[in-house]
Amino acid sequence: GHRVGSVKLTDLCREWDGISRRRSPSPRYAQCCHAVLESFVQYLATNHAPAAEMAAVTQEMAKNFLKAETVRGITGKTWNDELKLLRATFKHLRRKAGLVDNPFDEIPLKDTDTVNREPFTPAELKLILDAASSDAFIRPLIITAACTAMRRGDCCCLKWTDVDLPNRFVTVKTTKTEVTVMIPMLPPLYDLLRETVRTESEYCFPQQAEMYHTNPDGITWRVRKVLKAAGFHDLS
Repeated sequence: GHRVGSVKLTDLCREWDGISRRRSPSPRYAQCCHAVLESFVQYLATNHAPAAEMAAVTQEMAKNFLKAETVRGITGKTWNDELKLLRATFKHLRRKAGLVDNPFDEIPLKDTDTVNREPFTPAELKLILDAASSDAFIRPLIITAACTAMRRGDCCCLKWTDVDLPNRFVTVKTTKTEVTVMIPMLPPLYDLLRETVRTESEYCFPQQAEMYHTNPDGITWRVRKVLKAAGFHDLS
């Protein structure tokens, strides 16, 4: 009863932006989704070149992409998040793209084991901070994380507007829960921010924020490198 549509894979991000929602996604979340969608499109262009439109994507192609992500070393949670994003994207665009079936529909989510994380002891934190002392890029993030327990993205994207040096508080709206929290500023973080030279950037750590936006895995790799130098080798 309606014209069969089509959507080019190269337009996938733009079409995702146009999906009707109750509220607009945050710029940071949209950027993360774009990265996954672009990675998927690039994978198909490299490994399944004849597939130029969404309707040409098969379940086998979808499974092969997710297998490649597993080989890349992403966590089970990240794998599930990517599957959910791609499944939802194909679902919402099914009519516009002329889809008969959603290639991601019958792919089950992975079981993810709950990990009980033990906090580092003061002695362990000293080892980590000592190992990070020679890395001017990652040291500020290590100190920020140790003093606030914030996630990777919140540490990298800490803004000067979040920082109250006179009263020694950091006030941030967390990325994952979108809850605003006030965190007392411990002396190492206070000293770090007091000594940090402010630039025209809104971010306290502009280079780290840029890497997080363009290559977040690079941040994780450098943190792991410091942890290994501190003697922590079981980082799975």
